[in-house]
Amino acid sequence: MKHGFQYIDFRQAMKGNNLPRKYYPLNNKDNVERIIKLFPRPWIVFLGSGDYHYLSYFLIKNLSNKPYLILFDNHFDMNYAPDGMLSCGSWVREALIDDLIKGVLVIGASSMSKPTNFWHPGIIHITNPNDIINLNKYKNLFKYDLYISIDKDVLDPSVLRTDWDQGKMKEDTLLRWLSEISSKGKVVGVDLCGDFKQDPILELIDIKNKKAHERINREIIRLFTENYSKTA
Repeated sequence: MKHGFQYIDFRQAMKGNNLPRKYYPLNNKDNVERIIKLFPRPWIVFLGSGDYHYLSYFLIKNLSNKPYLILFDNHFDMNYAPDGMLSCGSWVREALIDDLIKGVLVIGASSMSKPTNFWHPGIIHITNPNDIINLNKYKNLFKYDLYISIDKDVLDPSVLRTDWDQGKMKEDTLLRWLSEISSKGKVVGVDLCGDFKQDPILELIDIKNKKAHERINREIIRLFTENYSKTA
C-alpha cells in the first residue's frame, strides 16, 4: 500500500557531516537532529550500512507523536553502550528507556541476540520470521502511530548477504509483512538499512549481491512511495 512518503537517502547527509560508524556521542545530538528537522514528512529514510542504524533513534525522536516501533532485524539492538554513546546495537534499548516509543514488536530477531541484562514489558518478540502472524492478535498496536525500522540482516543469506550475521526471513515474507502492517495501521515513518559498507571493488567482484540489495531496496521503498524510480 502506497503512502506517498518522501524518499530520503541519508547517505548524502552522512558524507557532508562525517557521521561516525556504529557509535554516536550523545553530546553531539544537536548536529544530527538539525539535519533531520529539515526532512520532508512523512518519510522513508535509507541509512545504507547497518552501522548507522543508531540514526533510527533520532528519526523517531523527531516525530510529532510517540509511535509503536515495529522492528525487522536479526538483532534486538538492546545491548549496553558506553556512557554518553548511542550505538547501532543499543538504540532500541535507549528508545525504550527514554520513553520515545510505546513499545516494540521485534520480528525475526535471533533468540541468541536477546539481551541478558535488559528487558521491558513493552517488548513483543515473534521468533519465526516466515510466519505471517494473524495481526488481529496484536490489534491493540494499531491504535498507535506505527514506525517501521528494517535491517536487511533479518533476511536469509540466500536472498542477499550483509555485513552482519543474518536471520532466516525470505524476501516475499518481508514484503508481505510490510504490506499487511501498512494496510492495517497508520505508518508515520520507515527506515531501511543493511547494505554493505560502500566498497567499489567489492561491488565489482560481487555484482549479484549488489543487484539483490538494489532490488530489495526498490521493492521496499516502492511500497511506501508514489513516484520512486531511481536505484537506492
